[in-house]
Amino acid sequence: MSARGQSTVVDVALALVLVSAAVGLLTAPSPATTDDAADEVAAALQTSTVTVSADGGNRTLHGTPAQLLARATVDRARFEGTALRRPDPATRRAVERAVARVARHRAARAQVIARWQPYSGAPAAGRVVVGGTPPASATVDAAATTIPAPLPSGAVPPTRAAPGYDALGSAAAESVVAVVAPQSLLRRARYDERARTRLVERLRRLDRALGGRTVAPDRPASANLTATRERLRGALAARFAADLRERFASPDRAARAVTVGEIRIVIRTWSP
Repeated sequence: MSARGQSTVVDVALALVLVSAAVGLLTAPSPATTDDAADEVAAALQTSTVTVSADGGNRTLHGTPAQLLARATVDRARFEGTALRRPDPATRRAVERAVARVARHRAARAQVIARWQPYSGAPAAGRVVVGGTPPASATVDAAATTIPAPLPSGAVPPTRAAPGYDALGSAAAESVVAVVAPQSLLRRARYDERARTRLVERLRRLDRALGGRTVAPDRPASANLTATRERLRGALAARFAADLRERFASPDRAARAVTVGEIRIVIRTWSP
């Protein structure tokens, strides 16, 4: 065979190798969705760390994806459909993207749902969903975990063995008021006008959610923030206590349903 013929054979063989390699790269599979993929995602959400930009780049949030997701869940708390806070949508999207990246690294298809509520079925709750819903025909693997809710220590009752419906309602109310008007914001509002404006807006949101009868027109929310917070907490406690009596046959059963200090995270992974 001539040198030119040998060169042609080598060129063709090399071209076939390169084409095969390129096809392999283009068809490289996404992370496999294994039988324990949901558990792997759950573990990664609680052990890896991420940093996201918040409030238009003015500050950063750092922690595990689960911790940032818990914060976003509480930030989105609603009472009977009324939002109790006005979280920054860009921050929420940044947190959701960080959670999605961690999930996709372990499973090709995954959904993460985080939920906070003072007790099972409570009219106040926060919820964040990252990822789409698996199709009905898919084989789904699921895992669930709970992490501490990012609430001030005083907002979480030390035990679920509360003496009765009223005490449970009060504990649930304090957790919601701590989301709306934490003591740190109350203190800052004494000397910071922006903090005061934010706090007054939140108190009025909660008042509207309760029917708009707690903060009287002749006593504006800004007049005495501490007193306004306490009146709203009392109205909310009464509402929760009544709801607990209706939902649960005994205070013990109601106490077992209390989830004030928890964020429940459910992970679903699937394959076609």
